[in-house]
Amino acid sequence: MRKYSQELIDKICQDYPHYYTKDIAAKYSLKISVIYNIATRHNLHKSPTHTARMLAATFKSLEESGRMHRFEKGQTAWNKGKHMRVSERTEFKKGNKPHNYRPVGSERVTKDGYLERKIADPSKWKPVHHLEWEKVNGPIPARHKVIFKTPDKLNVSIDNLLLVTFEEAMLRNTIHRYPTEIVKAIKSISKLKKTIRNYGKEQN
Repeated sequence: MRKYSQELIDKICQDYPHYYTKDIAAKYSLKISVIYNIATRHNLHKSPTHTARMLAATFKSLEESGRMHRFEKGQTAWNKGKHMRVSERTEFKKGNKPHNYRPVGSERVTKDGYLERKIADPSKWKPVHHLEWEKVNGPIPARHKVIFKTPDKLNVSIDNLLLVTFEEAMLRNTIHRYPTEIVKAIKSISKLKKTIRNYGKEQN
């Protein structure tokens, strides 16, 4: 990198906060990049007064350049009443469907591994294990969910489905961290509580 005299550097440091960089470069016959390098090395910044002057000049320039494109009061837009078409060849025709359209009845596997079926347009999908349960037992009760008896989420046969409460589902997810003996005990207690609840309902 070319070395400059300390006298020149001192003059540039004195001028930099108060003048445009391009004017300083022209004054000392240097490239703008040289002025910026010197300013960076000496941690120089434009003064608040000069910054305000630059912003005012920029605002004035934008205002003047934008005036020619500005709508005047009462002026009618050139495209008023016109039907704008980007491309007749590529636009959707009435009744056309997108390339990724899936008909009602289509199935897909979600990122969580659940099988879903499309039940209505335009894009209404429902878990297949819910549909299979409701086909046999009717709507899923409030605060209940249908879970799988086995880890296979794609086995949506009614024999692999089980209706549990939200609390029971949470308990199932929690007890997996306990030893096998404790898990069995917790499940037995839960089953006993459910039997008692059902017995009470029958008595009433």
